[in-house]
Amino acid sequence: METQEILKKVKTGEISVEEAELFFRRQPFEEMGYAKLDTHRKMRSGFAEVIFCSGKADDHLLNIFGKLYEEDGEVMGTRASQHQYQMIKAAYPEVVYDEISRIIKIEKPDKKRVGKIAVCSAGW
Repeated sequence: METQEILKKVKTGEISVEEAELFFRRQPFEEMGYAKLDTHRKMRSGFAEVIFCSGKADDHLLNIFGKLYEEDGEVMGTRASQHQYQMIKAAYPEVVYDEISRIIKIEKPDKKRVGKIAVCSAGW
């Protein structure tokens, strides 16, 4: 959840001040042993953490994907293989895969699309 969303929920009484305080007191990083997730990145920068899938062990990728999905309801992974996509799809049927960019993602169905984005990178 984003800061404004939390504050709106407090204002409307959907969550208590104490519940909001717990959210804001959480550590900004979650150590998983094999990965350190920046769970507050979206709050700070406006863009959530993205998973670099290449080379990740299957169970690690699945756990990371699940944790980020649980945090925000959206998740994106780059450099994903067809195998990784199939594995994630078995657990999260709503995931989509783009073979050209090798991106796997789950987006919120009501997400507003504003403007245009171009992603450019070099290398292979």
